[in-house]
Amino acid sequence: MLWRLLKFASLALLAAGLAGQLQAADSETRLRWFNRAALPGFLGLSAAGWMMAKTLGVSMGEPWISATLLLSLLGLWGMLRCAVRAPSLLSPALSMTGLLASLGLMVLRPTQSLVIGVIIALAAALGAGLAASSPKGGQAATRAVS
Repeated sequence: MLWRLLKFASLALLAAGLAGQLQAADSETRLRWFNRAALPGFLGLSAAGWMMAKTLGVSMGEPWISATLLLSLLGLWGMLRCAVRAPSLLSPALSMTGLLASLGLMVLRPTQSLVIGVIIALAAALGAGLAASSPKGGQAATRAVS
């Protein structure tokens, strides 16, 4: 139960880091959100997920676990890319796709490759759509001030 609580708290911290980055007006603030929320959330999520798998006796070789780990790294890379580069559509799309796909795989725990592929495709479509509709580099903040 403790590991599950840590896992969901870490997931919330990771999502908060992504949301903070998408709303930040400058690169310094985006990097601060990455360092203070997204990275600790990712590390807590990985540690708690590993401990849950060990506690429940689930093999780390399960396809959904491997895909979750890779997609989480993709999401983290997108967040780091967003923090150190000028805002573009690719960075938030990678971040949201990784976060949504790994969340879907953690919840559903599919065993068939086709289902894993469908979850990833749906997360990619939703992540790209959300990234396209998010404010770019603080444009919403500057519009609200003027």
